[in-house]
Amino acid sequence: MKTHGLISCLLITILTIFLAGCTNVKYAPELLEVETFIRAKPDSALRLLQQFNTMYYPKQDEALYYMLLTQAEDKCYVKHQSDSLIAISVDYFRHSGDDLHLARALYLNGRVKYDEGDHARAAELYVKARDVAEGGADYNIQYLICSHLGSIYYENHLADKSLESYTKAERFAELSRDSISMSYANSYIGRAYVLQEEFGKSIAAYLQGIEIAELISQTRCLRLGLSELSAVYRQVSCYQKSLECLRRIQQLPDYESNDNSSIFFKIGDSYRLMGKTDSAVVYLEKALHSSSINTRSAAQESLTYLYEGLENYEESMKYNKMYLASRDSIRKIGNLQQVAKVEVQHLNEKMGIKQFKTTRALFLLLLILILITTVFVVLYRRIGKKKRESDFAREQSRNQIESLKIVMAEKEMDIQRSRDKISQLRKQMSLLNINIEKEKSKLERLTQDNEKLQEEKNGISEQLEANKQDIDALNCSLKSIESEKKRYLEEIEQLKQKVIEKETVIAESQDRLSEQLKELEKYQQEWSELSVPIKTFTSEEAKVILKRIKKMSNLADINAENIIALLQSIDCQYTERIWRKNPNLKKGDLKICCLLKAGFSQKEIMELLDLKEDAMNKRMQRLKSRLSLKKKWSKNELEQYISSF
Repeated sequence: MKTHGLISCLLITILTIFLAGCTNVKYAPELLEVETFIRAKPDSALRLLQQFNTMYYPKQDEALYYMLLTQAEDKCYVKHQSDSLIAISVDYFRHSGDDLHLARALYLNGRVKYDEGDHARAAELYVKARDVAEGGADYNIQYLICSHLGSIYYENHLADKSLESYTKAERFAELSRDSISMSYANSYIGRAYVLQEEFGKSIAAYLQGIEIAELISQTRCLRLGLSELSAVYRQVSCYQKSLECLRRIQQLPDYESNDNSSIFFKIGDSYRLMGKTDSAVVYLEKALHSSSINTRSAAQESLTYLYEGLENYEESMKYNKMYLASRDSIRKIGNLQQVAKVEVQHLNEKMGIKQFKTTRALFLLLLILILITTVFVVLYRRIGKKKRESDFAREQSRNQIESLKIVMAEKEMDIQRSRDKISQLRKQMSLLNINIEKEKSKLERLTQDNEKLQEEKNGISEQLEANKQDIDALNCSLKSIESEKKRYLEEIEQLKQKVIEKETVIAESQDRLSEQLKELEKYQQEWSELSVPIKTFTSEEAKVILKRIKKMSNLADINAENIIALLQSIDCQYTERIWRKNPNLKKGDLKICCLLKAGFSQKEIMELLDLKEDAMNKRMQRLKSRLSLKKKWSKNELEQYISSF
């Protein structure tokens, strides 16, 4: 039976060579047609390819067919099981001189090896594909190669190599003018910067990718960027910003159609870290119903810590037991995967032995080639019939492709019109929002100015009333003095002198009021400058504003959160550094550390936080305790220690 199978294979090979020599077409037209739209419509391409009759394809068409089939399956997220088909493509294109298709075939071979779990071999194939594609005009395949190679480096914590590959991918995406790839590439660069602990650069890269995704209305790119950006914000303790990203994911049109259990976990864990336990419990319990054991395990661990912090040890132990059981299950799954891998390797070794025996048998089969030649004449007529049937099938495929192209063109026109409408509406909404914000700011300024002017008016009226009373009293005195001029000449002179002195006092009072009004106007100007959103200041601007705040006589009107935000503009990683070394610090402790780092004295901090001296002393004692410092340390020593981070 094996001999018959080998004879059939050998016969088909001879026929394929014969037919390939009888045609002048390099590749089958229907395959070239599929190649033109496989990127845009991989699902349609896969259906068409599965219908093709490839029995009598020559080698070049067979190689192209297997490559396109693997590409379509990869685009449709079909997990690859074997590289036997794509290996045929790689072998043919390696000797054909077609570097364009060779690069794609090597890349797809790497994708198959990655799905098989052989990441080292996948990286090797990606590197070979990159070298072949280098200098070519196919920027898309170069983007794919560099992005997937960067992902392997990322998974192995090779930060520098990962960033290098992702940066190249972003450049190729830009050269190909592919906005979707540009969005993904920026998100990948954000990942690499996280490995380098360059969180500022990471956030900037993610924001760039999110902006591109919003412009082209790509929800998949937007979901990826927002999800990973939220994780970065949580890592640097910006929990509110992390929640904002997750809320934006919940507003995406495809939110309800996806498994959102991981989103529930991230929201719940953020609330836990913010100290909002009620909200945290609601979302973490939702995450417990996830189909993913990893998500369930993470939610159980978070609930363990939450109830431990609430001193509800019964609930904490319950979720800890669940977490430990989930962790054991995850380990068992990993072990089973390793065992399966070993079994597959053993099977491949056995198959190699069988292949050797088969090769030896082939030498024996060469003796019957004379018989095959005789049979060839009989089969040739049948092949002609099959060829005509194949041509008919090809014609039908071409007709299907043309119809599909027309439909695709119409859909693309509809999509473009929708994008134009959306773009116009977004511009209009942006203008309306800007005008609304301007009017709100103007109204707030006018209201504040009116209130301050009213207060000044009341103060001046009170002063005038007091001055009027003094003048009336003086007039009465003058009348009595005039009636008794002769008796009180000396007293009149004294009274005149008193009047002159009081007039001087009134003039000085008026001068002081004028100076106070000028100081008030200056204070209003400084406050309006400080009320600008903190995120608009550069590091140098933030330093200047901090100096001006320190010089102000009244710090009670200053929001401490604004000062902390100014410090973050100067040194965005300060809170992360001090918290990493002292994880016991609470949010109130971090706030005092930030104010001390900004150069404010304890007395000024009392005024900013509206604290009394006793309360401030207690806070400082708790801060020393959580910093694991000696209580004998002086104020200056404590401030120097906090400022050293």
